Amino acid sequence: MIILKKIVIILCFTSIIYAKHSVSILSTFRNEGRFLEEWIEYHRLIGVNHFYLYNHCSTDNYEEVLQKYVDMGIVTLEKNLNQDKPHIKRLPNGFILDVVQHANANHFMESYAKESEWVAHIDIDEFIVIPENFRSILHFLESLPKKKDGYKIAGFFMYWKL
Repeated sequence: MIILKKIVIILCFTSIIYAKHSVSILSTFRNEGRFLEEWIEYHRLIGVNHFYLYNHCSTDNYEEVLQKYVDMGIVTLEKNLNQDKPHIKRLPNGFILDVVQHANANHFMESYAKESEWVAHIDIDEFIVIPENFRSILHFLESLPKKKDGYKIAGFFMYWKL
C-alpha cells in the first residue's frame, strides 16, 4: 500500500454560533461532471450538508448534474470566476501555486465562510472517511478536544492514502 502525504484542511469558524450549514465542502473542479453526483451523495451520507463548488472552464455536463442540488439549496455553484488566470504559477522559492484554487478559496472566504461552522477544502477525487465508531462527520468533529479556553480548535489536517 502506498501512502501519499497530501494534506486536506478542515477549518472551524469558531465565531459562528448559528451557521447556516454545520459541515460544508469547498472544491474547484474542471470537466468532472461524471463524478460529481457520486461525490456529493457520498459526502451527504456521512453528514456534509452543503457544497461550495467552483467550476473552472468545464466543457462537460456539470451544470446538468448539479442543477438538482442547486435547486435543493445543497450546492452553491460559482462559474468561471478566474478563467483569465493561468492555472499554475511557479513561485520564486520553487513552490507551485494553483492560482485558480487559491483565488477561488479567497472568494469563498470573502463571500461564504460565515455560512458554515466547519469547511473541508478537498478535490472531487478525494473522499473524507470518518472512523467507524462515529455516526457522522459532525459527530467526529464535535468529539475533537477543545482548547483550554473552551473554544473548538480552529482547524486540523488529514492525510489521505491509497
